[in-house]
Amino acid sequence: ENESTHVARQKQEIGAIPKVELHLHLDGSLSPEFIAKRAKIRGIELPVPPENLREFMMQKKLEKLHKDDNRADKNGNWPVFDFCNQFLQTKEELFEGTKDLLLRLGMENVVYAEIRFCPHLHTLEGLTVDEVI
Repeated sequence: ENESTHVARQKQEIGAIPKVELHLHLDGSLSPEFIAKRAKIRGIELPVPPENLREFMMQKKLEKLHKDDNRADKNGNWPVFDFCNQFLQTKEELFEGTKDLLLRLGMENVVYAEIRFCPHLHTLEGLTVDEVI
């Protein structure tokens, strides 16, 4: 068996193992495709092409880590989450973002996930906390 066949087999075996996610932030788990779609609808120009969003967000996390050990801003949030939260301000966006995440988790054979979010961060465009929940 050559190396590429071995790696492919290992990926398949790992993919078949049921998984658990115990601490997922909805706003930190948006797919680049979801962000690109919502940015287009909202008329927001992304800082990088969609295929480079993961790398861009990782770079922002590293910058924050080197700046202040990745502490949340006083009375605030992490900048990467703030970037993502602008795409989670309507009922439709919250529903579609959650649906997108659940579909991706299913493809990874995640059988249990604890997804968390801060409802107050999704009220910037008029939703109430009750509507967000």
